[in-house]
Amino acid sequence: MFNFGISTTLTIDKDIFTSLEIIEESSFDLTEIRCEKEHFDYEDKAEIKKLKTALEKKSMSCVSLHPPIWVDIANKEDWTRTRSLREM
Repeated sequence: MFNFGISTTLTIDKDIFTSLEIIEESSFDLTEIRCEKEHFDYEDKAEIKKLKTALEKKSMSCVSLHPPIWVDIANKEDWTRTRSLREM
């Protein structure tokens, strides 16, 4: 049996909690969370706890976190690459 998941990148224009509602309605129980401040503030401890609770209530699992779109650890520019590595 296969378990299929979906990324919240598809609902990046909505907040993470609205995204989870959409994902839940589509019968996925695994998700990849996109870490973008407007979508999910991954540096806010209260929001992280709220997300954990929401996932547990919905019997969903986060299988991975996708870094912000600006993160590029292979960038040729030292400043961008260093900033990206620090963010990771």
